Amino acid sequence: RRSKQYKHIPTIKNAQIINLQVLLHSFVGMMLNSPHRVNNSTLEMLKDFKGEIFSENHSYLPYYTASLSFNQLELMFRNQSIGKDLRSFKPHLLMMFREAVGGNLPPINNAKLIDEHVQKIINFLKKADESKRVVSEIVTIFRNCREHWIKNLKRSKDGIKDVPEFTRLLLQEVQKKYSIETVKFELSSAIYSGQVLFTLRDRNNKWYGFISGSPENIFFHETINRGLNFQSIKGKEVMYKKEINKENNKPFAIEVKVKE
Repeated sequence: RRSKQYKHIPTIKNAQIINLQVLLHSFVGMMLNSPHRVNNSTLEMLKDFKGEIFSENHSYLPYYTASLSFNQLELMFRNQSIGKDLRSFKPHLLMMFREAVGGNLPPINNAKLIDEHVQKIINFLKKADESKRVVSEIVTIFRNCREHWIKNLKRSKDGIKDVPEFTRLLLQEVQKKYSIETVKFELSSAIYSGQVLFTLRDRNNKWYGFISGSPENIFFHETINRGLNFQSIKGKEVMYKKEINKENNKPFAIEVKVKE
C-alpha cells in the first residue's frame, strides 16, 4: 500500500493495513521459517533476502496468507488474548501457526505445492474459534520452549529471537504436539532464484560457489553446471533447481542460469 493510502476510509481498520515492513516480517517468519533473521530495517531485509522474496516465479498466495495471518494475530494482541511480552515474537508465532495447521513447509518456489499448503491455512482461518484455540496452544508451546531454553538448556534469554537453534526448537515442539511427520519434498522440479555470493577454485582447480538462499546459502559446482562463466558470475542474479547431496543431506544447485 501507499503511505496513508487508506487513512480516510473509516471501514478499513489500522490492523488491516499491511505495510512493507509487516509483510517482510510475516513472510520471512511464516513462509521461510526464518523468524530469527527478521530485523527492523526494511532496507537491510530487502538486501538480505534478495532472491528469496518477491521473486517473479513466486505465487502471490503465500504473501496474502502471511498478511491475513498477521492480521488475525494482531487482533489477538490488541484484545489482550496474547501477552504483550510476545509482541517481538510475532514472526515466530506465525511460523508455528503455519506448521501446526499446514504441516511441513513446501519449497516456496514450487507454486503448486505452496498454494495447496497455504490454502489449508486460509480455510482454517475462516474458523475463528478453532484458529484462536490453535494460537493459544502455540503460545503455550512457545512459553514452555522459552522456559526450557533458559532453565534446562542454560541458554541466555537475551537475543533469543535471533537464534536459529531456538527457531528449530519451536518447530520441533510444534511437530510433536500436532504429530506432524517430516515430509521430504521433491526439489528438482521447482525453480529458485538468488544472487551469486562468490566463486572460487577447489583443490582440483574446478570452480565452485554459493548462491544466496534460505535458511542457508546454496552450493554449486562447475562439474554439474557446464557452460557457466564462473569468473564473471559473482553478484549476478541466477535461476536454478535443487537436488540433495545423499552424503550430507544438503541441497546443491543444478541447471544454474544467469537471469536475462
